[in-house]
Amino acid sequence: MIMADGERFKLPASVFVMAREAGRVLLLRRNNTGWMDGHFSLPAGRIKGGETLVSAARRELEEETSLVAKESALFLAHVLHSRNEDGQEWTGYFFECSRFDGSPYLNEPNKHDRLGWYEADQYPSPLVPYVAQALSAIRCSQPFSAYGWAATG
Repeated sequence: MIMADGERFKLPASVFVMAREAGRVLLLRRNNTGWMDGHFSLPAGRIKGGETLVSAARRELEEETSLVAKESALFLAHVLHSRNEDGQEWTGYFFECSRFDGSPYLNEPNKHDRLGWYEADQYPSPLVPYVAQALSAIRCSQPFSAYGWAATG
C-alpha cells in the first residue's frame, strides 16, 4: 500500500491466547462466521481502542471461554506480521497463559461450535493457517514470523 507523504500507516492488531493446562492447549472451532468456519483457532480478537495488548488478551479469553486470568499471568510468546490475500496488513500478538480461574465454556455459540483441550503435538485439523504457523513458531521458541508475504532474497 502506497502512502501519501506525511500520512501515517496504521497497522491493525489482534490478540490470541494460548491457554495451557497439563500439556494441552485450549482451541475453539469457528462456526457461522462466514470466514474459516470449521477451522480451529485460539481464543482471539481485535484490540479495542484504549486497551493494552495484554488487557485485550485477558478480555478475549474471558469473553470466548469464561476463563479468567490476571494480566500478570499472560506472557507474550509470539508476534505475527500478516498480509491477507487483499493486501491488508495486521499484526497478531500471541500470549501464553497457564494460570486462570474457572472451567472453559463455549461463551459465543454464535461464533464457535466446539471447545476443547488438545495435546500440543496432536492439534485437530484444520487449524486457521496463520494460527498453525504461530503455534509451530511458539513451540520452537521463535518470537516472530511473517505470514502471507512473498518470499524475498
